[in-house]
Amino acid sequence: MEIKQLIEKEIKGCFDYFWYETNSNQDSKGYGLALDSSRNSNMASIAAVGFALSAYVIGVNHQYITFEQGYERTLKTLQTVTNHVDHKNGFYIHFLNIETAENYGLSKGRPSEYSTIDTAILLMGALSASEFFKGEVKEIVDQMLESTDWDWLIHPDKPVFRMSYHMISERFPTGWSNSKWDHYAEQLMMYFLYAGQKKTSAENARKLYFGFDRHVGAYKGQNYVYCFGNALFIHQFSHAFIDFKTYVDAKMFNWFENSVAATKANKAWCLDQSWSKTLSQGYWGLTAMHNKKGYLVVGGPPWGFTNVDYRPNVDGTVAPYAALSSIIFTKEDSLDIFKKFAEDKNMWGKYGLYDAFNFEDEPWYSNTYIGIDKGPTIIMLDNYLNQTIQNLVTNSEFIQEAFKKLGFTRFDDFKYTRMEGK
Repeated sequence: MEIKQLIEKEIKGCFDYFWYETNSNQDSKGYGLALDSSRNSNMASIAAVGFALSAYVIGVNHQYITFEQGYERTLKTLQTVTNHVDHKNGFYIHFLNIETAENYGLSKGRPSEYSTIDTAILLMGALSASEFFKGEVKEIVDQMLESTDWDWLIHPDKPVFRMSYHMISERFPTGWSNSKWDHYAEQLMMYFLYAGQKKTSAENARKLYFGFDRHVGAYKGQNYVYCFGNALFIHQFSHAFIDFKTYVDAKMFNWFENSVAATKANKAWCLDQSWSKTLSQGYWGLTAMHNKKGYLVVGGPPWGFTNVDYRPNVDGTVAPYAALSSIIFTKEDSLDIFKKFAEDKNMWGKYGLYDAFNFEDEPWYSNTYIGIDKGPTIIMLDNYLNQTIQNLVTNSEFIQEAFKKLGFTRFDDFKYTRMEGK
């Protein structure tokens, strides 16, 4: 199979996941809610909804569905989110009952949280849909973007966003968790969603953007800003929506080149692990994924920070979407391993490549799918072919305003300036 046909096969599989594993019952309060994981048919996630909204745009462009079908699904999904999904100050519940739109786990005394990053993914997907479908879709999304109260999230002791808010309980007496976005992770998109708002000043936008720590390290290559656990998805999520390739911030730092270095480090470390029957075969892609025991979040080096001795428990499990979602950073490496995946029929199911596999003992395939893994896959593969979502979001008035307030500058040709840490 030619590589373009292979890419189209995976894009179609990802699209089908969102089209068919989303509540399409017109009489249901959960209409439009997308399944979080094929391991639980009752639970949707608000982030999966965000990725689904972008998937519908791609589906129209690839002629899987008509514009009218995409518009209807998108509009009614946004109506579900704004009318039936619990939210606080514009931030939505992370996990939801796919039929009722109720807080998942509430009936069992383990309610889901109001999530900042999952709301951000929802908003980015909604922004791509509004730029494509226009009309009433755009009217709803414009309201969502402006009504999200990012100032509410700012920690009182440091210019960083808090990570989540919970229902008041003995565990969360104030509602706030102790976690905060105080170092680089997948939250980059949040500063653009904050800066793009009409009420946000450039001063406050930059204070938040430069408020988180940038830890710098390397593995057999270029220094780059990394995360504590350094799963590969953190270097992909924001780039799925925003094209950072020709932009540098006020300190001449380029996030695209940062993700290139992170991806190369992830691959290099994987290929150096002769102890692993999986990795020693040339497979790479350490990220968040299903594994034999449940859910695993691992990444490539460096790990931890200067005052913390940390090493992830890598068990040989690899996620195909990790390499595929890196295709705009490492084109040849990602295409080469994509061809390798194509040779193994056991890696494929009705929605394209399965979430993960492991060959340490007997060959194991997850035979499962995760919404927030199929989401970046379809967007990044299409970005590689057409840049559909990146162009829609990056060129939107909202994100262009955010670039301006944050002090980003576009260059047609520039040298990557390495950040030495702060």
